[in-house]
Amino acid sequence: MPNTIELKFDNPNQLTLSGSKNGYKVYQEQLKKHLTPDALKEGITIKFPDSIIMIGSFFIDGLIAPLIELIGSDGVHSKVNFKTSSEELTKEVYSDIL
Repeated sequence: MPNTIELKFDNPNQLTLSGSKNGYKVYQEQLKKHLTPDALKEGITIKFPDSIIMIGSFFIDGLIAPLIELIGSDGVHSKVNFKTSSEELTKEVYSDIL
């Protein structure tokens, strides 16, 4: 997927992400502007910083809910890819959006 959105956080050493309000804020501030029809058609990758070792399910809910409204659950599964600091964490992210 050619469209990679690298998420950035104020604290470069931040280890965890939590809370649906925080997830929604990241969507509004960092994702929304990149979600053009062309980008969504091609697919996007959302990359979390390597410092992040834990992502709460409520954070994912807040981050993904607007995307589901935009392109549907099937669209999220087929057009959105996630990249995290570890394969295990990436699997957890995917399981949180099922």
